[in-house]
Order: sequence, then C-alpha cells, then structure tokens
Amino acid sequence: MSVTVSKCSLNAPFSGRVAKTYVEPHEYVTQGKPLLEVVNTKQLEVKLIVPSRWLTWLVRGKRFSIHVDDLNRNYAARVTRLGARIDPVSQTVSLAGEIEGSPSELLPGMSGWAIFALPK
Repeated sequence: MSVTVSKCSLNAPFSGRVAKTYVEPHEYVTQGKPLLEVVNTKQLEVKLIVPSRWLTWLVRGKRFSIHVDDLNRNYAARVTRLGARIDPVSQTVSLAGEIEGSPSELLPGMSGWAIFALPK
C-alpha cells in the first residue's frame, strides 16, 4: 500500500501557483489527463505592442517601467525580445519584456502601461 501511495505525489517542473484544478481529491484519472494548471510567477513576462518607428532605438536589454493598473504601482522591466514582423496596417511591432526581481504581488494577466525613456 505504501508503494502505491508513494506514486500519488506530483512535482511541478517549476515553482509557481495553481491557476486551475481539473480534478477533485480521490478522483481516478487516466494517463495524460490534465490535473492542474500551474503558472510561473517567479519570472513574469510582459507582452506589449509599440510603434514600429521605435525600432531605431529600441534594443534588447533596454530598460523601461511597467505601471500595473491593478496595483497602481510601477515595476522595472527590460526588453527580452522584439517581434519579427511589423503589422502593415497599424505600423506596430510586438515586444516581450521581463519584470526585474520577483514581486510576489504580481499575477499573470494583470494589465497596465509601459513607460519608456525616449532618446534625445
């Protein structure tokens, strides 16, 4: 019995928070059925769209601030990736950034504004 019970524990591939539970305690599950949705809250990514003309000065590693509406606070971030395609209609490009540090109050899905220091 103890061998069977020892096979009933789960280890997530990273530290995070449970966002959704798909099964109930003591429920029998089949192989491959999702049990939990775990989100990584230690290394949060920011996704935004910026004017394509900013590509003349916007580079990977550029620091900026994020104002999170839900918390009414600013957080330091840096650019990690620039999009590979410009939208021809809106003349914008996607950008990904990373929040510096691991603020525990931030959760995936929060929204806000990016604040960049424009070059002179």
